[in-house]
Amino acid sequence: PASAPTPPEERRLNRLNDRVTLLSGGLVRTLAAAGTVAEAVAFRDDRILAVGNTAELRAAFGGQGREVDLAGRTVLPGLIDAHTHLE
Repeated sequence: PASAPTPPEERRLNRLNDRVTLLSGGLVRTLAAAGTVAEAVAFRDDRILAVGNTAELRAAFGGQGREVDLAGRTVLPGLIDAHTHLE
C-alpha cells in the first residue's frame, strides 16, 4: 500500500535537516554564566540551531545531514576570533 503523503511542514523540516551539521563526541563550552558544558552542537550555514546532549540532537534532527566526531576536542560555538595580523 502507498504511504500517506508527508505533511508540508515535515517536508520543510526534512529539507532543512539535510543541511544540518552536528558536532558530537567532545566538549561544547557555551560560556553561559552557569558554566554550561554540553556534548554536541547542531548548526546550519552560519546559525547555531541547538546545543545539548548527542542523543537529543540526533533525535531532533533525524540523523540527516552530516555528523562530525570531535574526538574529545572542545568547541566554543559562536566565538569569533577577531585577532588578525596585518602585513
